[in-house]
Amino acid sequence: MNNRTAETLLIVGASARAAASSALRAGFNVCAVDLFGDADLAERCAVRPASEYPAALVVAAEQAPPGPWLYTGGLENHPEVLTAISAERELLGNAPAAIRTVRDPLAWSERCHAAGLATLATRSGNEPPSSGAWMSKPLRSAGGSRVMRQDAPPYSQADTEHYWQAFAAGEPQSAVYLAFENGVALLGVTEQLVGTPWAGSRRFQYAGSIGPLSLSAALVRQYAALGDVLGSGLRGLFGVDTIVSAEGELFPVEINPRYTASVEVLERALGYCALGWHVAACRKQLTSCPYEFPAEVACETAVGKVILFAQEPSVIDDDFTAACLAENAKGDWPNFGDVPRGGTVIEAGEPVLTLFATGKCTESVRQNLKRGAAALS
Repeated sequence: MNNRTAETLLIVGASARAAASSALRAGFNVCAVDLFGDADLAERCAVRPASEYPAALVVAAEQAPPGPWLYTGGLENHPEVLTAISAERELLGNAPAAIRTVRDPLAWSERCHAAGLATLATRSGNEPPSSGAWMSKPLRSAGGSRVMRQDAPPYSQADTEHYWQAFAAGEPQSAVYLAFENGVALLGVTEQLVGTPWAGSRRFQYAGSIGPLSLSAALVRQYAALGDVLGSGLRGLFGVDTIVSAEGELFPVEINPRYTASVEVLERALGYCALGWHVAACRKQLTSCPYEFPAEVACETAVGKVILFAQEPSVIDDDFTAACLAENAKGDWPNFGDVPRGGTVIEAGEPVLTLFATGKCTESVRQNLKRGAAALS
């Protein structure tokens, strides 16, 4: 793709790889700051690793070339970092003031309730429930870490760093939206892989996405209404994690006000480049969404990705890294993402790399991901 702008876009987060790839396809020059500086990212753009999270991200950003910036997963939990980097750069994303409400589960649950949308009962951490199954979640959450389910009393000690959300059975999904000048558009929905044993992830840990999902008209209406309520005050890409009950009722569980992990699955399956739309929306240059949902959901190919977690400590050798990069070079889209550099030490429970697969339906994608994971174990 021809570079349509001379701007260098700085992308900062725990992992910048997916958003950086989207930005490169959109025609930006990219400088990335993340925790890993993985080999596949370093092949495509300038990278500044920052192992001390999140403080080192600010220092690394200060050393990067001038230009606007955006953040990826995890940094919505650190408004002080957003403020510090935005003091010197244009922020193409949601500022701390906009994030505050959507990262407050009691506040956004009340907004949904007031709009007549289904919600899960939510309580502050210092008001433990008295009965029933509940989820204890950190207020500064990312990727499902430190999430616990408690089915009956006695519940854990009250903690102001956590909150309580009623447990609901159903399929975990994730919707991607674009908030622009004149509204909010649904860009697609994926199934979430959560606590996936064959990937090595823990019980509520995010392990990947498969999609796009083909939705009923009723569920599309629920997702559209949810986006209108939760997207008010936001700008650009954002995601909403949900649970869909067996009866087709939609329950929001978390809002992520930035480029989310499932965006690249939809981009790959549906052929659009969401990062370019995100930048235009943040600059108030977008008055309508270029993508109309669900016209293209019945696409010929479904796409999935799974994050593989280490079962025991290991050291990545140079041959493994080289083989992954060589395989990626064979096609337009990579088979592996977040490829660790040779010599990287990976502890048990840490992510090793991301594996991609395609198929004719979501189930065939799941089986292809399983086979790929088994081959790498």
